[in-house]
Amino acid sequence: MHFGLSNEDESKFVDVTVGFEFAEMVKKKLVFHVKNNGSVSAINNMDIIKRFFEELGLEVDFINPSNLVNIKEIDKIVISPFGNEAIMKSGVKLSISRAMTEKYRYLTERADPG
Repeated sequence: MHFGLSNEDESKFVDVTVGFEFAEMVKKKLVFHVKNNGSVSAINNMDIIKRFFEELGLEVDFINPSNLVNIKEIDKIVISPFGNEAIMKSGVKLSISRAMTEKYRYLTERADPG
């Protein structure tokens, strides 16, 4: 099963099931970030998209109210006194809730105090 989307000007069609990293809500639009393909906009119901990716066998979760991520694409979760961040394998940093930090504790490390 494949799920493809066109970018804003429809100049590029991207199969978001290949290389899916994370999705975020931006101005009431769901924006998918796909490795090696940039980002594409889509529908505005993240629960439908979450179920879709789970049916494909991907482990996805909302790490905060705005970001749905492919858990396997998280390199590490950094815990700091200023807020926790999920560092994606691509280097993108996303805030992550305390509850999700606890859920994915095996990915955590403490921030360097310096």
